Amino acid sequence: MGIRSPIHPKAGGLFLLVLGLLLLGAYTNDQAALAHGKELRIRVSSFVPDTGEPLNRLYRVEVVYAYDEDPVVGAKVSFVASRLGGGPPMGPLRLEPLNEPGLYAAEIRYPLYGSWNVTLSVAGAGEGETSFVEEVVPAGPARDADEVRREVLQLFFSFDWRDVAAIAVRVAHSLAAVVWFSLTGVILVAHWFLPPAARPAVYRRLAGIFLPGTVISLGLLIASGIYSGIYSAPVKAPGIFDFDVMWRIPFGTAYLATIAYKTLALGACVVLAVSIARVLRTASYPVVAGADDSVAIKTIAAPATKTAPLGNDRRLYRLAAANALLGGSLAVAVAVAIYLHYISHLAIFLPD
Repeated sequence: MGIRSPIHPKAGGLFLLVLGLLLLGAYTNDQAALAHGKELRIRVSSFVPDTGEPLNRLYRVEVVYAYDEDPVVGAKVSFVASRLGGGPPMGPLRLEPLNEPGLYAAEIRYPLYGSWNVTLSVAGAGEGETSFVEEVVPAGPARDADEVRREVLQLFFSFDWRDVAAIAVRVAHSLAAVVWFSLTGVILVAHWFLPPAARPAVYRRLAGIFLPGTVISLGLLIASGIYSGIYSAPVKAPGIFDFDVMWRIPFGTAYLATIAYKTLALGACVVLAVSIARVLRTASYPVVAGADDSVAIKTIAAPATKTAPLGNDRRLYRLAAANALLGGSLAVAVAVAIYLHYISHLAIFLPD
């Protein structure tokens, strides 16, 4: 007699749900491709980034749908080249996506001077290919360094409304952080510079603005953080949520680890905010005359008083101090994230 191991109904239902989501995702991708059409248009810009290294070429490739000129996101752009007259073939080499949708780039070093037949092919959301001849010749007369730098910047960077929005969001993010840490900073200042008898009055005034200030500042921190993660990440939207691309770009894993820490730290700030709000109310009332180690707490429901330990003041101080330490670590994480953001771009063009 065999032993039968039945599948739990919940496990079977979960399997069907996952399968359905996968099929829905595949269908959605196919419909998006059909809406734009399969034909692509490829525009290529090439540049010698350093006149002292004439074998190097910097390529920027713009890929759009031929039907509606919408940028192609998530394409796989590859480079192959063969030298006229013989020589070792090159490729296939993969171009990396830039921050702006539809743009891809790579720095290529040719092994020999000469005329090279270059082919750039695109696969993924659509299909397309373009070919041209790249003349790789020794350097001519030296050019002004500022002129070269200006051309490189114009080739890869532009300033438009998206940059203005990113700046506005970062300003809002910074102001929200200042408001949140200032709210808890008042507690630290009161504990350091005021006698115990004078602190409840400060806490009472702070309690009146703590809840709305906390909701607005932490809410703005979360919203602006999500926006920056999508639109101000080292890669195009959906930014850090495109884990496959983030995992492959230079320093991408370190950037994701930094963002993960910032997320956990912000979650800890929310937990601290709830705890501080509770303790702040009990620490906002003066000591009752004749009562040992107690505070009078007036409640809306009952005008009579009850007592709570004066230890609430010390607990409030510890919570505010923990939040200050968390803020310091977040400042370090922000600096690291900004540094990784820029070197992840530069690493694409720097030689190994």
